[in-house]
Amino acid sequence: MWGVDANNLNDTRFLDEVRALIDGGTNITHFLGNCSQLVSTGGATKNCTWDFLPVHWYDNFEGLSSHIAERRATWPDAEIWITEYAYANKDLAATQSFYNKSVAFFDSEDYIGRYTYFGAFRSDKSNVGPNAVFLNKAGELTDIGSWYLGSSATGLDPQSGESAAASWSRHRGLAPVAAGCFAVLMLAL
Repeated sequence: MWGVDANNLNDTRFLDEVRALIDGGTNITHFLGNCSQLVSTGGATKNCTWDFLPVHWYDNFEGLSSHIAERRATWPDAEIWITEYAYANKDLAATQSFYNKSVAFFDSEDYIGRYTYFGAFRSDKSNVGPNAVFLNKAGELTDIGSWYLGSSATGLDPQSGESAAASWSRHRGLAPVAAGCFAVLMLAL
């Protein structure tokens, strides 16, 4: 992932810098504050309108709800879209609790127009940690993946299963046999 040292996954400098920017309201407050002065009124078209306010969040629920409340205080009439969120790099119980609490919160607020969980798929390839994923290593739905699709918990550990690559490499010796069987089958037809 950009901004992250692949050789040191415990390095939080990039995340710390992003959090500082978010906490300070850098860019968006300044931009939308100036843009709001240019909003079309009366017969004059000034073309600085916006349809929704995007929010990203990768920390705990309390911070997420506070972050949204700050945006609501600044832009009380804005529709908010949570365009990426997750509780990054936490244990499974905390990650699942965060997911369920945040979904209940989003669904209860009329001003939240849309939300989407950060689409990490496999635990061994996740930018937000191994527990905040939709699929286990074998490609089967985790609880969060299933909940995201509107279904029940699966009970699968996000770190369970074997990756398709590992499975293929173990069975690749069977490829010539399978190809030969396929060729014989095609000749028979």
